[in-house]
Amino acid sequence: TGLRTVMELNGEACLNVENVQEPRKGIMTSRSFGKAVTNQEDLSEAIAQFISIAAEKLRAQKSVASLLHVTLRTNKYSDYKSKYKYGIAFPLHVPTANTAHLIKCGHACLDKLYQRNLRYKKAAIMLTGIIPESEVQTDLFSDKQYSPKEHRLMQKVDDINTKYGSETTHFASTGIKKAWKMKQEHLSPKYTTKWDDIKIAHA
Repeated sequence: TGLRTVMELNGEACLNVENVQEPRKGIMTSRSFGKAVTNQEDLSEAIAQFISIAAEKLRAQKSVASLLHVTLRTNKYSDYKSKYKYGIAFPLHVPTANTAHLIKCGHACLDKLYQRNLRYKKAAIMLTGIIPESEVQTDLFSDKQYSPKEHRLMQKVDDINTKYGSETTHFASTGIKKAWKMKQEHLSPKYTTKWDDIKIAHA
């Protein structure tokens, strides 16, 4: 190992570069809320937003998912004896990467999980049962196929967001104001990726 390190430092390659990244077996998106969320509408927006992010990553690796998990959390420190984590899994009859269908399933999970008297601090969604989109076995009797038309629509959405910036086009169910969004007043500047954060010296 020491000899290889010396050789690498002298410019002689000893290790092969791995250019192919293995597809993820699970894709998770979660955020803590800026303030406690109590109404179902805000939770619905958050779930839709998280699913949109995860579905885009799913399509980027040309995969589909067959299981959706939704988790809600309250403040576990408010009462250490009470339950603070609530979750449910939604099996997809036909694996898909269609954001609209996944959001619909996520909201169905939320309908079962939501309790009016709780103050939620965090939500998470996770896509599992991931397989390549080329290996999906279709069902002639199902109306929930990930059809070529849906595939093209999702591809157009991803192309637009890649070209013009994240969320240039998005589903209405993800909301606009996003009152649940985490606080980012003290977020570090993005000097290398955001024009507005670049320090410019003035003479």
